[in-house]
Amino acid sequence: METIDLQYPIAAGSAQISRISLKRPTVGDMRAIEGQKSKMAAVSTLLGKVATLPDHPDLPVTPSLLDKLDFTDFAALTEKVESFLPKGRETGEND
Repeated sequence: METIDLQYPIAAGSAQISRISLKRPTVGDMRAIEGQKSKMAAVSTLLGKVATLPDHPDLPVTPSLLDKLDFTDFAALTEKVESFLPKGRETGEND
């Protein structure tokens, strides 16, 4: 599991989110992104499957939470998720 410190923390209710942890995706996680129309949609879906909030483990990582992220932090999470994938394969690509 890898943890990313957010450059721009966000609020989720009364919780302050400053870190997001990512587990390596499983085959099932990757299957969930098949057919996504854009890379951003695929990454968002995948993050919903592999991300947790280490300081708030009871809070789910939802699309509405991801929408609050600064794009700089979203890009860092995208880069980390892509580093888990086999070389030459990015999320959302179709063969």
